[in-house]
Amino acid sequence: MSHAHFSHLSDARYGYDFVVATTSKAINHVVKKYLHGHSGPRVGCCYIYKDDKEVQLTLDEFSSICKTDPFAIDDGTDVKDPRIEDLNKVQFIRGWWARIGLPPVDDQRELDDLVELGQSSETVKFKMYCADFQIVSYMEGGRFKKDTWLNVSQPKDKPWTFTSQVNLSWHTVDWEKDWKSLPSDVRNATEKLNRELEEDIFGIEQLILDLETAKLMAETPQIDGVPKGTPEYTMLLETFLGIYFDDAKRQGNPLLSCAIKMKPRPATETPPTLNLTDFQYSVSPYVGLDGKPVENPDDKQKSAGTINYLCAADGHTLPEATRFSWNWMDVSELNQAHGVISIQRDTLAAHMASQLMPYMLSKAIKPNFYFDAKWPFPTLTWDFSKTATADAGRVTKEGPIVYKMDWDSGNYTETYRFGVNYITARVYYEASIKFRFNTIVINQHFRFYTKAKAGFEWGEAYIIDHALTDTYEISINNEGKLEANCTEGKLVDNSKELKCAFWGPSFDQGIKNLITDKTRIKSPKIEHFPISFIQDYVFPGGQAFVFKNVVFSDHQDLVSHITYADRR
Repeated sequence: MSHAHFSHLSDARYGYDFVVATTSKAINHVVKKYLHGHSGPRVGCCYIYKDDKEVQLTLDEFSSICKTDPFAIDDGTDVKDPRIEDLNKVQFIRGWWARIGLPPVDDQRELDDLVELGQSSETVKFKMYCADFQIVSYMEGGRFKKDTWLNVSQPKDKPWTFTSQVNLSWHTVDWEKDWKSLPSDVRNATEKLNRELEEDIFGIEQLILDLETAKLMAETPQIDGVPKGTPEYTMLLETFLGIYFDDAKRQGNPLLSCAIKMKPRPATETPPTLNLTDFQYSVSPYVGLDGKPVENPDDKQKSAGTINYLCAADGHTLPEATRFSWNWMDVSELNQAHGVISIQRDTLAAHMASQLMPYMLSKAIKPNFYFDAKWPFPTLTWDFSKTATADAGRVTKEGPIVYKMDWDSGNYTETYRFGVNYITARVYYEASIKFRFNTIVINQHFRFYTKAKAGFEWGEAYIIDHALTDTYEISINNEGKLEANCTEGKLVDNSKELKCAFWGPSFDQGIKNLITDKTRIKSPKIEHFPISFIQDYVFPGGQAFVFKNVVFSDHQDLVSHITYADRR
């Protein structure tokens, strides 16, 4: 991932728990499917002259007053043709009709993008295509020219397109009431949540192209035979937009994204889950090496711009939308994936630590003990019930080591028989989590220090000195989900014998036997790898997505290409 490796969500300018970025090219894939599935009747209007003014009629209204179809009369037909005479009886002037959809070009990949992202996060350009488009008009010649009949149709490989400006907007869905209107992948996810949750704690939000807000822009088509500024062209400018979108809305507004938002629970109730609890969106135009939007971007650079879903988890406050200084996708990657997902290093580190914390705290012990009064060789009783608290560990501010625990119990000392017998115990436990490339490395080092006196003899040693390194490789399974597979390290044992001749060699082994079960370090288990959970909450284009590859960025954010599960 040539650009996403710059991902730095822990930067103070951002702070989002995770981001799902979808390219403009992927958005157009969704909108083209929307138009491809549009199967409506032809729409349009006709104008007649009535009561000294031009009157607009729908196609059905015109056909009710005149049985002659003006669109069936060929271009250039003599105006004395009986069919045109029939039109003259109702004072027909001009008309147009179209059928919304993708034009039947030989290669639809050659069509211009329907949606073009700009620098605004509020509006986009939307190009309006029609599968069929026809204009007819009785062209009066005036004093010096003959009257003519005009009938022009959209060329097959050069479709007419109008460009509008359309708002992006969020829409809250009552999933119980409007469940059937949701995309199938989203319905499946809500059914799963409804089964698993004991209460209604989630809602559904959709990002849509709000067709109600469409405004025609200056970019209008060149139509052979219908010059700009003519009454026929003016007719299109005045009527096309409203009629087009009124018909398009019968199928619903184009859906760009769907997200399932969980209601936040108290932070003390459960450990971090990375459940989505708040989000907003932003638009990222393609930027140059200076981090600023490229002026006059080419088509590929436009296609690599992204809509970003900025997400907060577990009730965290969602920062304001801020433009990223890097591109989520490079132009060279456009045919490989539909977007990128990135999870912030601090968020992932805290989640990893929460899973490992019970195990790590069990090793951060306070070595309490006491002598019992058995002469001449008192025995020891150990109590390891007290351990460090969770604040013994911390998420680091930067660097590949994202979490560290450095525990030092301090000295625990007991004396017996007026100082004739004396023991000091101290525990050191260090643990760290490291993110690098596509691995999570967990390092542990446990040391149990003992200093003992018997009579006039002293001995001291790290009677337990164990180190262990385990490596989790993050990979993608056959279902397109992420998983972490552990390669367990080999225990490095640098333990030494405590030598105190008066007590004899059995003393050292006796202590080890008493404490080994409590102090032996082992490979901790990561039961749940959280980033895959996001697949159950965010649906770009209303579709489920799968991961394609995964790596940690230069700033330890976990980033992965994503593709729609259905690539049709």
